[in-house]
Amino acid sequence: MKDYLIVGQGLAGMLIANQLIQNKQSFLAVADKKQIAATTIAAGMFNPLVFRRITKSWMVDELLPEMYTTFRQLEERLKAKLIYPHPIVKLISQEEYPQWVKKEKDTDVGKYIQKLERENHIEGIHPFYASATIAHSGYMDLQTLLTKFHQEIAHQNSLTYDHFEHKDVSIHKNHILWKGTPFKNIIFCEGAFAINNPLFTEVNYKLTKGDVLTLDMEDIELHHIINKMAFLLEKKKGEFLCGSTYNWSGLDFSLHPKDLNYLKEKISAILHKPFKIKSHKTAIRPTVSDRRPVLGTHAKYNNVHYFNGLGTKGVMLGPYFAKQMIAYLHKEKELYPEVAINRFR
Repeated sequence: MKDYLIVGQGLAGMLIANQLIQNKQSFLAVADKKQIAATTIAAGMFNPLVFRRITKSWMVDELLPEMYTTFRQLEERLKAKLIYPHPIVKLISQEEYPQWVKKEKDTDVGKYIQKLERENHIEGIHPFYASATIAHSGYMDLQTLLTKFHQEIAHQNSLTYDHFEHKDVSIHKNHILWKGTPFKNIIFCEGAFAINNPLFTEVNYKLTKGDVLTLDMEDIELHHIINKMAFLLEKKKGEFLCGSTYNWSGLDFSLHPKDLNYLKEKISAILHKPFKIKSHKTAIRPTVSDRRPVLGTHAKYNNVHYFNGLGTKGVMLGPYFAKQMIAYLHKEKELYPEVAINRFR
């Protein structure tokens, strides 16, 4: 009997599976190809600051070291480049500039502002008043990560592609059954699809739909991620990723002209070069009302667990809290109250 059945193989499920590998525990991960995980289209960016308030991201000083450790270990094991430390350059208006000057002098926030410049020019970008270059920022190649990781666990007979339905699970005192196969535990990492989980209805989700565009531009080369109401990231020579939208209604997987036009407008405000839209994709993020992940165990069944809600900061949050989740399941550590599912009970 395997130790765990992991439901979901977006970033959350993948990180839990990785921690179980580290702890030499057996599992079967279920990936549903009919469900579009947000990870499959995400830019995978990590940013230590919250630009709206010019504050540090929650727990960033603790999250970043674990993020780097986890993804560097995965790079080595999977023999794939995953980490791209590209500084984010935040374009700043004249009205915003005094606040950035003040924040740069704040020791806690200022250590993440690598450079604040009044005079600057970036080839292909419209003139701007000032810019802030953010240290310890960049992106993870999440699509390569999932592909390589799934190849690894498939080779170990620890991955199945199947349509998961909650009615196929029966819970018993010392095990659970899924389609007749026993497991010691089950852990749900379903992303936005967790909203349909009948076992954890207490979680207060505030799902957000996000769209991204892939652009073709041949005569521009960026060495930074540009941010001004949207981001522009060069994935490879001549190909750029642009995003993202944040919609709290109309939560389906349809592509809508208004979202396309919104992103075209935002990118045109950054670029003064022509661009061609190569693709338009959408997904739904598993964001929670308080912007914190959700970890824990079912109120009644001690072999039914939950790890979800990584949201837009998942690249930073995921490694740290996946490690904490497994330590909690081994009774080695208590969950932080800010992320424990008990906060909804």
